[in-house]
Amino acid sequence: MPKANALPTTHQRNLFSGTVSVSLIASLGITAHAASSADTRLRSLTAQFWTLNKALDASALWPEPSTKAEVIEESEKLEELVDAIEAVTLKIAQCETSQHEGWQEKARIVQAILPDAIKVFSLTQKSAQIQLVMSLMNDLTKGQTS
Repeated sequence: MPKANALPTTHQRNLFSGTVSVSLIASLGITAHAASSADTRLRSLTAQFWTLNKALDASALWPEPSTKAEVIEESEKLEELVDAIEAVTLKIAQCETSQHEGWQEKARIVQAILPDAIKVFSLTQKSAQIQLVMSLMNDLTKGQTS
């Protein structure tokens, strides 16, 4: 539920709210064979994403700011979190994977962020969320469109 003095970033909080815990994600994608450096990088980035996402979810439990300075400070912290999530999402979108585990990792992030992103933002082809969806689709189809 939004705070009484809800900040413009309330929608950004909702955008990135996810339901999967970091411990679950850390246990995914571990295979018996040696992973490529791209797959290793993808796992590292997805772990970063879920850590940041969990921190953003936890921000809903922050104490209610009582002064204008506290509101500004909270707003800046939230903006930093959202910017960090956006940056790591773009990096994930740039990682190609041919491994089932990589596809699953990308798909879980898409499941977590896309529904709220569609509701809250006017997404463009350049948005991190759409780039991630397109990256997953390219991985699955190996870039073939027909």
